Amino acid sequence: MGLNILKEKHSQKKIIQIILPTCLILGIGIKFCFIFQESLWPDEALYLFMGRNLAADLANLTGINGKLFYHNPPLLMYLLSLVYRLNQMAGLGFEPAARLLIVLTAAGISVVTYYIGKKHADPVTGLIAATLVAVCPLTNWIGVRVLTDIPVTFFIYLAVCFLMYDRKTAFFLAAACAVATKYTALPLFFLPLLIKLKPRNWALLYAALFLILLLFVLNKELVPEPSGWLALLYHFFKIPNFSHTIKEMTFFPSISLLGLAVIGFIFAIREKKYDALFHWVILFGLFRFFLPWFMFRMSRYSLPVFPGIYLFAALGFFKSLQIIASKWPQYIRSVAVCCGAALSFLLFFQAVKSVDLLTHTQKTFIGFEAACDFLKTLPGKEMSVATASPRQMKYFGSEFEVHDIQKKYGTEDFLEMINKRRIKFICIDLWSPHLPRWCRNYDYRSSGFELIYQSQYIYIFRPPRLDAP
Repeated sequence: MGLNILKEKHSQKKIIQIILPTCLILGIGIKFCFIFQESLWPDEALYLFMGRNLAADLANLTGINGKLFYHNPPLLMYLLSLVYRLNQMAGLGFEPAARLLIVLTAAGISVVTYYIGKKHADPVTGLIAATLVAVCPLTNWIGVRVLTDIPVTFFIYLAVCFLMYDRKTAFFLAAACAVATKYTALPLFFLPLLIKLKPRNWALLYAALFLILLLFVLNKELVPEPSGWLALLYHFFKIPNFSHTIKEMTFFPSISLLGLAVIGFIFAIREKKYDALFHWVILFGLFRFFLPWFMFRMSRYSLPVFPGIYLFAALGFFKSLQIIASKWPQYIRSVAVCCGAALSFLLFFQAVKSVDLLTHTQKTFIGFEAACDFLKTLPGKEMSVATASPRQMKYFGSEFEVHDIQKKYGTEDFLEMINKRRIKFICIDLWSPHLPRWCRNYDYRSSGFELIYQSQYIYIFRPPRLDAP
């Protein structure tokens, strides 16, 4: 019998009808109970703030400072504006409704991964890869965050899928949506050219690209800094922090999955499957290598390559099983049971790691709504607040005049800002990674600051009039 059950079309169809929906339910189920969490990261607050504004005025593409926002393209913000309008009828709450959009988009990544795996290798490889994506700790962790990373990953692999199925018009449409979500999807447009090149030519091209990026980051000071959004890319490219790189890649995919991915990649080269998936993983991997690596804080930048890694890991697993079946057919049942048990354990371990990561981070970046509600109860129409978390404060208090306590500020800069800008309230939150260190231990009471609000992580002070006689 061997692996014949996996080769029969009728059996494959039944397996797919059972496993693929189960995979989607598993991925959604892991994330669902975290949709209603209070935690709100700075970028989440910014995108929600802009989405809410766009619901009222589709031309209002401004950030919390009132200036045109160009750090990311606006597609996600426009989608959030639609969610905001629909939610006014449903009454779910804007943040949970927005998170539900991201959760469903993450489920879409698993579906697209299946079809890519089916085209690249076979349906079984696609199913294994889709299930791996569904339990991936990084996909699940970022999959409840209102950020651009999950939507851009969905559009990227949707574009790759269309290209592999030779749907050129649909490819360019999906690629345009990806770029309209995040600039890092721009390399997608090179895929139609790359898949037509001979291996020798694209290998030389990738080698040249790696050397160009390496020389750029080593000699960045010799290259003039561009203006606008290109300045972001200029500052982001750098030599990676290898300790954080190793920690991230061994924590999220795990060493075993990385090993299987290498095996799968070798099989793809051996069988000359130089398709859109193959080239996307290499192309984006080259750029990702030179972007910042900082465990957990920057991990989401790797998300666009993860479905590709899991697809090659699934290919490596299934091809290895096929080789064992052909060489030792008398032991195939035992080997299949052992490999199935190992895969089940791996999936279970990844799912548990996902839930654990989500559980430990759902209580971070909380308390802003309550702090803003308190400030709204105070008398006075003008509400000027200085904080190191301006995005969260502006989202929950859109009427506030918010000023940023920058990380580079010393005590003199801090006091000068209060006096010069007539700041009425100081919000010190211990969540902010940009809060100057001295702010945590500064003796506010001795300096004339009055503590008027306190929660576990957020303190609000009323500053003294420093220019008073």
